Order: sequence, then C-alpha cells, then structure tokens
Amino acid sequence: MVAPFTSEWNLSASAQYDVDLGTSGTLSPRLDWTYQSSFFYGSVNNPLNRIDGRSLVNARLAYETADGNWQVSANVTNLFDKFYYVAASENAANFGLATGVVGRPREWSLSIRRRF
Repeated sequence: MVAPFTSEWNLSASAQYDVDLGTSGTLSPRLDWTYQSSFFYGSVNNPLNRIDGRSLVNARLAYETADGNWQVSANVTNLFDKFYYVAASENAANFGLATGVVGRPREWSLSIRRRF
C-alpha cells in the first residue's frame, strides 16, 4: 500500500535571461517546468484513484523600462495545453461511480505595472 496524496517525485526548473536593451530597458523571457509523479487520490490504492504523473511548462515575457517605472508582461500557464487530472475517486457504494477533476487548461494573461 502506498500513502495517498504522496508523489514519489516533485521536480521543478526555471530559466530566465535578461536582455539589456540599453536606454530602452530590459526584455526578460522565462520558462518554468514542473513535474509530479503519479500518486493515489484515496486511501484505497486502485486504478480509479490513481493520478498519472505530469509535466507542465509555463512561460513569461516581460519588458521593463530603463528607469524601472513601467513593466509589461505576457504570461502563459500550461503552455502545451496538457490535459491532466488533479483529483480522481471512485465510490462503489454509489453504483461504482468514478469521478475526476480536470487540471487547468492553457491560460494567458497580460499585466502592466507602474511604480510611483
């Protein structure tokens, strides 16, 4: 028996590079990667309670003015639009019903920051 809600592996890595644009400012691309190995979502270790391992990639591109007063950034989470579950369970008492909660799809955002 394996303890529920416990992945054997959780890994992450990030890479960012700041490109100096001189008097124009700085451009900063960034990639973030996370990995979580499979785990069981219930105390009973059966295939209907098992959440498969997954890798997710997020990306960000930011531009900041040379004086640091303005920043504009574009962000994407789940860059490759991976389909995955964050929860799954079955309940034999309820007619063998198996349910699951799907993870967030690809999402993007744009943000603007101003320092005063």
